[in-house]
Amino acid sequence: MAFHAEARRAITVAERELASTTDSPTKARLHHEMARLHETPLLEIDDALVHYRAAWDLNPSHLPSIRGVRRCLLSLGRDAELPPLYDAEARLTSDPTLRSNLLARKAALLRGLGKTNESQSAHEAALELDRDNESSLWASLADAERAGDWEASARHLATLTTGTTDGPYRAALLARRAQAVSAAGGSDDTATELLESSLEADPGLGASTLQLKRLHFQKGRFRDLIRDLERDLETTPDVHARALLLLQIAKIQDERLENPEDARLTIERARELAPSDPSVLAAAIRIYEHGKRPTLLADVLEQSIRATDDDGQRMEYMVRLAQLLDETLQDHGRAMEWYEQALELGPSPRVFMALGHLYRSSGNWEALVALRLREAESLDDSLLRAGLYCDMADIAERRLGDSDRAIDLHMRAMAQRAGFPRAESALLRLLSVGERWREFVDICEGALDYAETDDVRVAHLLRIAEAYLHPLGDPPACVATCLRILDLVPTHIGALRLLQIAAERAERPQELIDALDREAALTKDPHHQAALLHRAAEIAGRTLDDREGCVARLQKALDLLPAFRPALRSLGEIYAEQGRWEDLLQNLETELSICRDRTQRTGILLRMAGLAEIRLGNRTQAKDLYRRALEESPRAPHAFRALSALLRDLSEWQELATLLEVRMEKESDAAARLEMADTLASIAEEHLAQGTLAERCLEVVLATMPTHQGALDGLFRIHAAAGAWDKAAAILARRAEVATTAADRTAALLVLANVEDMRLEHPHRAIDHLESVVSVEPAHTAAWTALRSLYRRTERLADLRRACATLAQLLSDNRSRIGVLHELATLLDDGTANGSPEELRSTYLRILDIDPEDMVALEGLERLALQTGDRQLLLHVDTTLLEHRTAGEDRAAVALRIAESLEHLGRPEAADAYQRALEEDPHSLGATRGLSRAAKHRADPELLAEAARREARISKDSTSAGALLVHSARVRLGDLSDRSGAMGDLERALEISPDNAEAVDVLASALLAQDEPERLVQILTRAAQTAKREDRRSALWMAIAEVQADVLENSPAAIAALTRVLRDAPHHIESLDRLARLYTRDGQWMEAVKLYEKLVELSPDDADVAGRANLEL
Repeated sequence: MAFHAEARRAITVAERELASTTDSPTKARLHHEMARLHETPLLEIDDALVHYRAAWDLNPSHLPSIRGVRRCLLSLGRDAELPPLYDAEARLTSDPTLRSNLLARKAALLRGLGKTNESQSAHEAALELDRDNESSLWASLADAERAGDWEASARHLATLTTGTTDGPYRAALLARRAQAVSAAGGSDDTATELLESSLEADPGLGASTLQLKRLHFQKGRFRDLIRDLERDLETTPDVHARALLLLQIAKIQDERLENPEDARLTIERARELAPSDPSVLAAAIRIYEHGKRPTLLADVLEQSIRATDDDGQRMEYMVRLAQLLDETLQDHGRAMEWYEQALELGPSPRVFMALGHLYRSSGNWEALVALRLREAESLDDSLLRAGLYCDMADIAERRLGDSDRAIDLHMRAMAQRAGFPRAESALLRLLSVGERWREFVDICEGALDYAETDDVRVAHLLRIAEAYLHPLGDPPACVATCLRILDLVPTHIGALRLLQIAAERAERPQELIDALDREAALTKDPHHQAALLHRAAEIAGRTLDDREGCVARLQKALDLLPAFRPALRSLGEIYAEQGRWEDLLQNLETELSICRDRTQRTGILLRMAGLAEIRLGNRTQAKDLYRRALEESPRAPHAFRALSALLRDLSEWQELATLLEVRMEKESDAAARLEMADTLASIAEEHLAQGTLAERCLEVVLATMPTHQGALDGLFRIHAAAGAWDKAAAILARRAEVATTAADRTAALLVLANVEDMRLEHPHRAIDHLESVVSVEPAHTAAWTALRSLYRRTERLADLRRACATLAQLLSDNRSRIGVLHELATLLDDGTANGSPEELRSTYLRILDIDPEDMVALEGLERLALQTGDRQLLLHVDTTLLEHRTAGEDRAAVALRIAESLEHLGRPEAADAYQRALEEDPHSLGATRGLSRAAKHRADPELLAEAARREARISKDSTSAGALLVHSARVRLGDLSDRSGAMGDLERALEISPDNAEAVDVLASALLAQDEPERLVQILTRAAQTAKREDRRSALWMAIAEVQADVLENSPAAIAALTRVLRDAPHHIESLDRLARLYTRDGQWMEAVKLYEKLVELSPDDADVAGRANLEL
């Protein structure tokens, strides 16, 4: 172009002047001018470098020449020669910030050259000039981290932190500094304070919360730990996860802070979120028990009953609820209801005893009878069953007034235990009262069969005889008769028993008791004697309210037969009514010694343990009893729960851990197993320092609930405390994998990246984790901040460029943004990242948007304008030249360059500028082509068509000219409705470029639409005859054949056209196939057969060809 020629002329003039002068300043000026012209617009960088060096040699303090040398060396890629240039420029620069920036850029260059030590020294020098130089700070930080010097890392991070006010960015730096302090072995308190400051700057930085929780737990700062968990609550949307967080808080408040009221409030929040969660309900039970909240405890027990499907667990909850309602809340009605529901799940001695007491207290005799009947059916001991049937019979007779039912029940007692004295005597009485003499006689006759002695048989005969007297209805007379018999035979058992009947009928209980006592004194059978004494005791207690006499007889019965359970049972009831807890405990111990049924033994032991714990306050004894109950029935839920609570209260952690561990191994219910594993893990970690056990338990929790955040946090704490960072990393990876929220996943990945980097020295893995974060959260400042450091340290400069560019978008603090943009510009400018001049230009412009006086950006833009011909800057320069400085220069060239710049920038006035350039030079190909491009951009069809024709006329390239004419034709057809002009353009296009396939397509479409197939054949024939490329000739003849055959229905002409194709390309498959079909259609079978045979021969593997041949022929 003319402007280049002018530059050449200017250089020639300067060379002549240089040869004619000896003045050094003049020579330096001339060298500098020649260098500038060689650099731009001629882009002769080697020549420019020679002259810039000469100018610098002549004037060592001339900064523009120094900068020119540096620009040229950068353009030529001669980086090794650059460091002295930065030093020279720095010596001549007075501003310490600019000097610091120059040294930082020199350090980055040295790093790229592999001179690590020199690079570090240059960064240190830069920081001495400006301690806030972010480029050097970040580079020095990367060096320190690469060397594992975490103390130095913490110092650099501290400086970076003080220099920013951007909340998320500051939070990320503080968090990283805390991690560096920990990695350096510094104070946990310092790391904690830094993490807290991080969260003040950005409350949503989950990684800081995760680290803080670990530190607060290790230091026992449980109030702070609660604040951490509350912070998690604010950022956790998942309802179940929030409930588990509240559960953790409640446990800490209850067990660590001993604040049951706060624990209650927290667990109620958890219940609102997860009302049926087993873990939440179990924790609520513990907290309400500990906090003495019986009403709330009753509510959560009822909720637990509804929430579980395990019958054993449901019964346990029902019994606990009923006991609470009965003993604490005094709601006996509801207590009875829950005991009754518990019995629907299965028999239980505890429930039978408790419910029987409630029925008796409330006078619900019918229900008591049904209860005793159910209890009897559940027992294996026939003696005990017989006693229960007698109890039922007494209730039926005395409370319900139903003698017939009483007789039936006594009969059932006799069926259980033949000759059972209590049932026998009662039956005789009832039968006589009911005047059921035959049955009476039958009973007596039956008694003869098992009478022990002849005296007894006599007694039975006396009863039979007496039966005949009963209708007389004179019981006192019968009593007198019996006394006379006894006066004669004092040991006459028959008389004594008859006396008992008569006395009872006469309602003379004292005589009845005396008779029972006398018979008891006479009998030798301890079982029978005990039964008589028990009967006498029952009458004394219930009829005469003689408690002392009742107890004395029961004790005597037990002295005779310690294993007589009916007496033990009755005595136990009396002790319970009188509150004689120690005696009751001893009584139960005796009953336990004779009981063989495991279920009943377990029930007795549980009742004994409850007495020892609640009534006697002897927790040590209670503990032993609960343990014995578990030995009898290892799966007894009440015993396990009570013993666990007791051991917790006694702080006997090792024993509690052993109990839980054994129980957990045998537990089949998933929810219960999870709760036990969680509790055992807490005990092992917090009280026993047994990390291995805690780890195993937490794995059990995670096997059931893989997303259990508390378990994952616990495992991370354990491994971190043990320094097992590889395991800690694996847990963090699991935490990220099962995270239910994006925030939770991000927090885990951030901490994992820190562990991989600072603890395991795997920076590349750390990068992978952080990149996973930003792939989901592209605007995560903390992740990008960490990546920036890691990319620099691992020399992934293209990725470092990306990190800096992203941070420049995210940061709000201007100083921090400028620091990031300076580093990005250094990477782009020094060629250490795969950037483009446009990116560099954009970076400098963004800096200037923040600080219009930033010298680094201003210098960089100047260099870009000269070095790369930056269009925006060139437009400004060229506009100035055109308006003010164009004397002696070719205005057309300047106008053309202005137009090209406007076009490059997408400005709409580019078309007008190209027209002005054509006014300056109507034959300018560049302006003509530019006008065509601008017209397309402006969507001006008329101008576009004209530009295309103009360019085609002056273009020396027939292919390009043809394409332009086709484009003009398309515009005329589509936008201007100029068919005539379009046809002319298309015919001309095929004349100058017969190989143009697009022209053929557009022309064929247009002429066929106008029903001018003959004209189309003529034009295509001319094009086929002049086409240069064989494939285009074939395509043209094929098109002609198609029109001849399908449109004009001229098969011979079509065959001739296809023959032309095969003459040049005998094996042209498509032509052969088309010609064969034409022969077929024309009835030329022999010719068609030959062609199909040839097709099959040429395409042996093409099933379609063979199939079509068979089909056609």
